Amino acid sequence: MKVTVERGTGLERTLTVEVPVDVVQQRINTAATDIARKVNVPGGYRKLKPKVARVKQLYRNDIASQVASDLVEENLRTAIQEQELKIVGTPRVVDLGEIRQGQPFTFKVALETQPVIEAPEYRGLIVPVKSIDIETEEVDERLEKLRKEHTQVRGYEGGKLLPGLRLSLGIKPETDDEEKRGRLSVEGRQVTLDAAELSAGLYEALLGAGVAETVTLTARVGDVPVYAPAEMSDEEYTWQVNVVSADEHVVPELNDDFANEARGLKSLLALRGELREELAKEKQKDADSTVRAALTQQLLMANRFDLPYRTIMAMYQERMKPYEEQMEQYRASLGDEMINNVLAQQRQEQMGAASNETALYFLMDALARDLAVEIGDEDLEEKVKSLAEQQGVQPAFVRGKLGEDGLANLRFDLRAERVFEAVKAAGQV
Repeated sequence: MKVTVERGTGLERTLTVEVPVDVVQQRINTAATDIARKVNVPGGYRKLKPKVARVKQLYRNDIASQVASDLVEENLRTAIQEQELKIVGTPRVVDLGEIRQGQPFTFKVALETQPVIEAPEYRGLIVPVKSIDIETEEVDERLEKLRKEHTQVRGYEGGKLLPGLRLSLGIKPETDDEEKRGRLSVEGRQVTLDAAELSAGLYEALLGAGVAETVTLTARVGDVPVYAPAEMSDEEYTWQVNVVSADEHVVPELNDDFANEARGLKSLLALRGELREELAKEKQKDADSTVRAALTQQLLMANRFDLPYRTIMAMYQERMKPYEEQMEQYRASLGDEMINNVLAQQRQEQMGAASNETALYFLMDALARDLAVEIGDEDLEEKVKSLAEQQGVQPAFVRGKLGEDGLANLRFDLRAERVFEAVKAAGQV
């Protein structure tokens, strides 16, 4: 087998592979013999040799197609290994030669090689510092949020209606027009007794009324919470509004009982401590993300190298396809200009993201080699156990759910975490 490599743009390479005549002839004979053993050939051949010769004539195209496919599959991998090429993606056959008796078989394949990053730059990068101090006010806000989450709704047993109550209303207009009366009437309309939600007239009419009481007011359709078409919004009627029921939201007091109910803790002080720890973890995670994003940007700027264009384009197209399909649904309503502008911006963003993600993938690989960062099976298993503990399941369930691809991605993420830690340690605060 003779192999030549032609350099193209960037990481593109064209491989020309020539398979010797004897190998080609052997494969033709083997394919023809296999066919001769399986089919009936006109002419009453009793011996295999003349039958094979006749099969080569009758099934010439089928034999050539099968032999060419087999030779490409078998010799391409060997050619890549012999040339010590580390490729990205799937090679493309760009020139498939002909299979002919007594001639070598030549084919050409286009492929992309992995970027070569001999000595990645990572020392002396600027590491941003973000405070993770927790202020008392932040704990107070988180505690108040938790308190509101435990709000209970119960039937209002007071007298007059007060602001903030949740009401169920029955609303009917006074009109002799039965069609309009039926169209504008509503039962069980849920509203909050709030001046910001209701019209001024309705709010004032309900405030101070009682449950099961009916109030009367004159108002436009648009100022009453009924379901009506826009063309009726300016029509004015006298309305009968019945307060069917009222509910109040009861917020628990901040005490030791609440701490026990909300988190199973013995005291409010313990609850505040737990919330402080949660806030600290969240801030630490946010700070780590900020540092990682800053280091990623600096690493990409400090290490410029050729990228596999076809790989990036495949990733970009995969990301854009669902977005383009979604935008096409709104083309008729939003118009060509707006949709095209949105798509143009999205294409630019997705192309940049695909390029950066691809560059970072190969850069992480080079940095891991340079920093001697490896993730063994024990490291991976420890992470799986940690995930299982967080989810309250067995490690076997996590491994099964992730599958081989998921575990490979998890190993890559673990390696990236350690690489970033090493890069951070070599940086400037």
